Amino acid sequence: RARPRARRAAAMSGRRDSVMSALSDEGSDDDDRRRRESVISEEGDGAGDAQLQAAVEMGMRVLAEKRALETQKEELEVALRDVRLSEEAMGERYAAVRDRLGAVEEENVSLTTKLDAREAEVRELKGALEDAA
Repeated sequence: RARPRARRAAAMSGRRDSVMSALSDEGSDDDDRRRRESVISEEGDGAGDAQLQAAVEMGMRVLAEKRALETQKEELEVALRDVRLSEEAMGERYAAVRDRLGAVEEENVSLTTKLDAREAEVRELKGALEDAA
């Protein structure tokens, strides 16, 4: 009894190794289909074909999902880079606006000082006119 089980286990182990090596090689969908068909045809003994085919199909779906997730990850990385660049540009604009605001405030102080001086001149001239009259 032990020997047929051992032979069956060894056959399944060899089959599993073939499936795993076929699944581990990544490629295009056509490559996947050809690899799947070759593994099934090489390993087919009639008894485990359906199980093997189901396992290979599941492996192929997992690979397809992995590729989709990798693509999505790359797209998200690009979006993140764009956001960082945009954030950097916003920071630069903010710094430029802050610098311009500082310049406007300085100009405002200067103009206020000039205005105060003119008002003082006007008061002096008014006083001189009132004294002269």
